[in-house]
Amino acid sequence: MSAPEAVFPQSPADAGPDGLRRLFRRHAAAVAVVTTTYRGDPVGLLVTSLASVSASPALISFNVSRTSSSWPALREARHLGVHLLAHDQEQLAGRFARKGAERFSAPTSWQAGPHRTPVIDGVAARSIAEVEQRVPAGDHVIVVARLLSVDTLDGVAPLLHHDGAYHLAVPVPVPPAAPSPAPVDASRLTVVRDQT
Repeated sequence: MSAPEAVFPQSPADAGPDGLRRLFRRHAAAVAVVTTTYRGDPVGLLVTSLASVSASPALISFNVSRTSSSWPALREARHLGVHLLAHDQEQLAGRFARKGAERFSAPTSWQAGPHRTPVIDGVAARSIAEVEQRVPAGDHVIVVARLLSVDTLDGVAPLLHHDGAYHLAVPVPVPPAAPSPAPVDASRLTVVRDQT
């Protein structure tokens, strides 16, 4: 059974900012919170642009708008906390997405980790990372960081963002494999030689 063929409009819409937003509403992304310390205070922001860059060395990247209230801290940060949120942390995600929210007040559970980096509790996975590069890209900056440590919770599904809403990752059911053919009894085979 094959999937039905998608029908796209004859004249595609402009690929400007609105087109980019429409495109990425179709892209499911893990929900992450990046934290650091700035002038003695914890700073954090929600990102859905977290990506693996390299296995050796272990590098990740994320994008931040130059107009983000967190950008001054990220522009100077040397160390970051990178947190992949668990499937039941929609409220935490909302707190870190809202401008002007008290992100580190209760009920956010966190503590100072290595390099005084804020470390959030109860997440699906977290890492301490060291900033390697900041690459200007349009109205954003791509931050590249090297992982220094990683903690994960087994069996905890991540929180995903897709089409403007939060979602739970659910495994796609895999149909049972077709039975293997019966083994061939080689002693019952007849050898036929080419007579040409």
